[in-house]
Amino acid sequence: MPASTTIVAVQLWSASTAGTSRAWMPAGSSARRAFSVDSAGVTANDIFSPAHGLVADNRVVFWATIGAGLPTGLSEDTGYWVISTGLTTDAFRVSTTQGGGAVDITAIGDGDVQKFTPEVFAAQGTYQVTSFAVSLPG
Repeated sequence: MPASTTIVAVQLWSASTAGTSRAWMPAGSSARRAFSVDSAGVTANDIFSPAHGLVADNRVVFWATIGAGLPTGLSEDTGYWVISTGLTTDAFRVSTTQGGGAVDITAIGDGDVQKFTPEVFAAQGTYQVTSFAVSLPG
């Protein structure tokens, strides 16, 4: 990677050249965890995920589960910052900017949340992905 490059995600392709994008995952990511937003969460902009383990300034991305929709106000393919306001063992709020105000959630929904860690290269370097199993549909 060239100096001053920030790696946010890793994309998986069907071939090394002229391939088709098959999937992507956040860099330095942890396992996905289920979350939900109910009517009380809409009122307070709270996202519920039991024992989520997140702390203020963690970066997260949201995914809709099959057949469900994300709460209105949250988008897939968008990185958010966890904020300290409303942060408990089982609930958290997010902002589109570090240290910013909570995203306005206007409708209930659920899905998965995943923590990620962007990596900034101060000098030229190599981004290495640890091994993992991938199962992609034909």
